[in-house]
Amino acid sequence: MAFLGLILKMSYYLSRLRLWGQPLNRWLFFLSLLGIPAVVVDLESRPVADAVVILACLSLMLALLWAGRTRYLIFKRAEHPSSTTLTTDGPQLAPEEKVPVWASGHFEVSGMRRYFVEARAYFETVDTREHIIIAWMPYRSLLGLAASPREEVGLWYVFFMPATIQEIEVGEVYFGLRPRPALKVVHHSESSSQETAYLSFDHPEQREAVLADLRRDAPLP
Repeated sequence: MAFLGLILKMSYYLSRLRLWGQPLNRWLFFLSLLGIPAVVVDLESRPVADAVVILACLSLMLALLWAGRTRYLIFKRAEHPSSTTLTTDGPQLAPEEKVPVWASGHFEVSGMRRYFVEARAYFETVDTREHIIIAWMPYRSLLGLAASPREEVGLWYVFFMPATIQEIEVGEVYFGLRPRPALKVVHHSESSSQETAYLSFDHPEQREAVLADLRRDAPLP
């Protein structure tokens, strides 16, 4: 699973970098696609080496397609969440107390809507009990040639009220070599569409604190 998480992370970062208006993962896919017939033409003279190249191209294409279909993230639900994890007892988060998280899902700002994966973020709940996920998207570049979109640099947000929460699952997120304790939160957005946000944490205690806050007044059993 760690290897799959690494593939997802690398594919996602490639998808975030643009070269001549197209993401790098798309460039890699089409270069691999074009490379197969070029190798096939010379297959008889170097069958072993060319077969290895063809296999590598096919593997890369399949990996990129698979990563895109999973939305660059694997969430594995905990089979037997501990009773302490599911409780709302214990210390409560203070209003506007920020908990550092890694957040995935659809974020919005200034009329724009984007899908981000494991963005550095903060979770907080204000006095009205509205939950807010605040993510920061930095500017990234690769050798000064490929870069992330400049219009996406800055703060992005997810807002939802306790009454809109439909489901909360406890588990782990796989994105990179090491899994992180995580929560999957399904809620209704202002447009009444169903949204899913993933929150992962550096420490299980942070997950338990956020979970207790989410379950405090959500309409869940």
